[in-house]
Amino acid sequence: MKKIILNLTVIIITILLCCSTQVYADDTISSEIIGGGEGFLDIGKGAYANNKPLDEGELNITSKEIFNVLFAIAAILAIGVGLVIGIQFITGSVDEKAKIKETLVPYIVGCVVIFSAFTIWKIVIEIGNNVESTDTAYISSKNITI
Repeated sequence: MKKIILNLTVIIITILLCCSTQVYADDTISSEIIGGGEGFLDIGKGAYANNKPLDEGELNITSKEIFNVLFAIAAILAIGVGLVIGIQFITGSVDEKAKIKETLVPYIVGCVVIFSAFTIWKIVIEIGNNVESTDTAYISSKNITI
């Protein structure tokens, strides 16, 4: 028992002596990182000061384009997979039809998830656009200039 305690004591002392609290960091690297961050913030502040914040019109157009492309891809894939499953179901034997029925459940669940995600995306974008136009109308009716 004394031998185990002595060994543990030696191990603990060795670990404590080997662990150094001194940090070997390079100040030039940290100053470059901080300077880069400050430069990024200055660009944003300068754009806002010149009344050129984020262009909502361009953001709206880009969002609609991305939505339309992804929705078209999802629809084409869903229809294609549905056609393949349907053809296999029509031409398959009794055992194959049972296997195809098992693949229909994940297919339908996947379609519901994908198209509901697109619906939620569209609803969020429309609500955001309506809130933005309401705020703009309220500000312009109060004759406030920013």
